[in-house]
Amino acid sequence: MPWDVITWAPTSDKRRRERGVDQSELIARHLGAIMQYPVRPLLRKLTAHTQTGASRSDRLSQVRFVARVPTQYRSVILVDDVITTGATMHAAVVALRAEAVTNILSLAVASVC
Repeated sequence: MPWDVITWAPTSDKRRRERGVDQSELIARHLGAIMQYPVRPLLRKLTAHTQTGASRSDRLSQVRFVARVPTQYRSVILVDDVITTGATMHAAVVALRAEAVTNILSLAVASVC
């Protein structure tokens, strides 16, 4: 299936300032260069909480995104750096679906089992 665009699940602004970079964005941009797909920031994180160190129940309830997706992007590759509980990826998918994205491929570099 051809994909229209690659995006990422953005980290919090605080975390980006601390690290100096959004790791998921770097991964998405590298993947886009390899696959020759456009890479666009389609998601904005609404919650300022960091997931690191939070309990499972807190992780599942804290993260929320809003998406702004142009109509030409209906098939999206969604990138995150690490999946711990799946809460971030799930919230990102919910936001993309709310914008009528019909096909989503979720990718992560690592997973905590």
